[in-house]
Amino acid sequence: MRSLYRIEFLYIIRELKKVVGQRLENVYVFNDIYRLKFKDSINFQLGKRINIASIIYPPGQTNRIVQKLRTYRNSILRDVYLLDEDRVVVFDFGTWQLILEMFGKGDVMIKENGETVFYLHHPEPKTKPYKKELWDSSNMEKYIATAFGKPYIEALKDKLTGNIEEDVNIVEQLLAPHCSKDDFRVVEMEGFERCDELSPFLDQLYDREIVLSDSKVKALEKSKEKLLREIDEVKQAIEEYTLVGNKILENYEKVEKALKEAKEKEFYLEL
Repeated sequence: MRSLYRIEFLYIIRELKKVVGQRLENVYVFNDIYRLKFKDSINFQLGKRINIASIIYPPGQTNRIVQKLRTYRNSILRDVYLLDEDRVVVFDFGTWQLILEMFGKGDVMIKENGETVFYLHHPEPKTKPYKKELWDSSNMEKYIATAFGKPYIEALKDKLTGNIEEDVNIVEQLLAPHCSKDDFRVVEMEGFERCDELSPFLDQLYDREIVLSDSKVKALEKSKEKLLREIDEVKQAIEEYTLVGNKILENYEKVEKALKEAKEKEFYLEL
């Protein structure tokens, strides 16, 4: 499954804003899908996509990203935004920030008071700001493809000016979620229907692409075999305990009968 284009991050950040003011309750990972648990949780896959969670995956094995982020539980999210309007999502919790680089192989950075205290690949995020001097619009199609995304060339080429700072404002006015059976866009395009939100569609779309590695499949098979053995052991134990219980019940009835007979004999002897 493809990664989100830059223009799509311009839109999806709007949906992520609903989490501002909520408390970070926990962090989980399943396969390569991370979940930031808020009242409205967030699913993300590094280098691919991020959205409000509509599918809640079971917690998987932890890793050092999850372990580190769990030390910040109960933090209140103050803001979420794109750094330089690029594919870098910043979750601002006031005293610390979680920075997700969402292109290439992806990266995770954590800063405290401006200092990077955790990262995977490099300590500072890489961005290309929407500044006029950084963008060449002499070839309009190439310009749109790199600044916003190749699939959006036809939809935007007659609407943009070639001045990136003006064009970002134009694009911002066009943003709205549109979906088809197998893909999505964030501006009106032929073959895509207007939908209420993009996040539920993203979860469903990327959920189809979940593929477990051979090692995870083997681990799950091993776990299944262990569970089946434990179930058989429990069944066997139940059968053994049932036999013992039946024996105890039989003996109890015999003892009750013997005591009754002994009392009756004692009664007659007293007479």
